[in-house]
Amino acid sequence: MKSRTRFGVLMLVVTLALGGVVYGQLELAKDSAMSQVEENVDQTAVQTADQLDAQIRQEKEYVEFYASRPAAGNFTRSTEFLQRLLTNPRVLAAHVVASNGTVVAYRGDVTPSVRRETVGDDFGNRTYVRQPVRTGELSVTDPYRVNGGDGYVVIVSAPIFEDGEIVGVLAAELPVDEFTFLPMLQSLETDMRTVSVTADGRVLYDSERSVADEVASTATVETTGWTVRVSRDRSTLDARLQEMAVVQAASLVVVLALVIGFAVWE
Repeated sequence: MKSRTRFGVLMLVVTLALGGVVYGQLELAKDSAMSQVEENVDQTAVQTADQLDAQIRQEKEYVEFYASRPAAGNFTRSTEFLQRLLTNPRVLAAHVVASNGTVVAYRGDVTPSVRRETVGDDFGNRTYVRQPVRTGELSVTDPYRVNGGDGYVVIVSAPIFEDGEIVGVLAAELPVDEFTFLPMLQSLETDMRTVSVTADGRVLYDSERSVADEVASTATVETTGWTVRVSRDRSTLDARLQEMAVVQAASLVVVLALVIGFAVWE
């Protein structure tokens, strides 16, 4: 075999070997970078769900605290009791329900006609009343819209005890927004990351911007079962990987050019 032929075969083998090494390194770097991004997105989703869960527990504890006050069981003065509760701007409305299901008082962001119609009604079959009366546990309803509005509201309810017996339920209506349950979400929004919260298909929070090419992860809020979804734009990662591929390909060309130049000179 002529030396030129041998040299050509050798260069082909060297080219294939170096190309394989470069391609393998690029794939390893791509997998490593993608794993880091996915891990970061997973952690952000889990941490956000945990923060949201802690915020929900905080609102529940607030309602429970008010329900534990001595004035809560004095149904003759429930109106004054609710007025004090409503000094908290996060509470839209609240009502006191006796253990037999009868609404004793109703105050808040409601019309006088609705208030008059509600007081005296039987709410005993409603879950947020029935559960605290039967189990003594706090309750958080599924989010729902009020009067066709855009936002969602939940009812947080707690049992009212008197002499160790459950005599009623305090139910507070709170909006699901950045002032109550979702204060941490806006700080998570960046040019490269979006966050959304849904509950059985109902969108409680969604980013104003969207990500076309994304890496996404979801986590569940333990208290309510709401779903947190975190998305991160991967275009920057793709651009970095493409730049890395170009640099490595250029390096391979330089090495081969040096080898060929040296062979020709030799």
